[in-house]
Amino acid sequence: MYSSFKTGLAITAFFMATACDSGQKSDSQTDTTAVASDTSTTPTTPVGTTATGDVPAGATNTAALNTLTDQEKADGWKLLFDGQSTAGWRGYTKKTFPEKGWEVKDGALSVLASKTEGEGGGDIITENQYENFDLKFEFDYTPEANSGVLYRVKEVPNTPSWHSAPEYQVIDNAGWARKNDPNFNMDKHRTGDNYDFHAAPADYSKPAGEWNEGRIVVNNGKVEHWLNGKQTVSYDFNSQEWKDQVKKTKFAPYKDYGANKKGHIGIQDHGATVYYRNIKIKEL
Repeated sequence: MYSSFKTGLAITAFFMATACDSGQKSDSQTDTTAVASDTSTTPTTPVGTTATGDVPAGATNTAALNTLTDQEKADGWKLLFDGQSTAGWRGYTKKTFPEKGWEVKDGALSVLASKTEGEGGGDIITENQYENFDLKFEFDYTPEANSGVLYRVKEVPNTPSWHSAPEYQVIDNAGWARKNDPNFNMDKHRTGDNYDFHAAPADYSKPAGEWNEGRIVVNNGKVEHWLNGKQTVSYDFNSQEWKDQVKKTKFAPYKDYGANKKGHIGIQDHGATVYYRNIKIKEL
């Protein structure tokens, strides 16, 4: 009888262990399903975003973009782009904003790619003109893209904006070099440079897909370019050095080049997609 009792206990223990093991497997399966469910609903990072939280024009997080802080307002800063419209801008030598080639989307003012340069909407300029100013802006470009921010633009019918205006180069340095001849000289043609005149001491740009911070300061003829907190260029419109440099470049035939004390701010359409946002200016 004692033997039968022991046998009964063993059988009972076996079935209890089996039930417990079955329960554990069921719990484990349930947990795995829950994890899979959580994974499937985890938001994916938008294409082009970075681990630092940079949001390209294609993303939808536009919080705090294209706004001024109370301190900025008190210091005299003004927005040149409100993030929602093209108010304050128009086509170069035009009375209205281009009907094609540009768009406002996701808090960015974007110039769109075209098959060839000149088929897009063309350059745009601010309605107002500026003489002494501190201009800040953010930009992101697609691979191999090329654009620029122009200043002291003078409108002359049937004449390109760059015939009068110096340019803060905006370009995908690595991509543009690959697109062209491998031996293409990028000196004075990189992001942050004074196009064709002055080169940055180093490449301070971020790659395509990340937002860069640009800045142009013009005060009584003295000019500074900044890129991501680093000064890239410094020169003086009033200096003999500047005048001599102009004579040695392709701009020599254009009497208005860099000669205007006051002019529009412009953004260049070079046939590639480039995004701009947080464009603000303070007159000095």
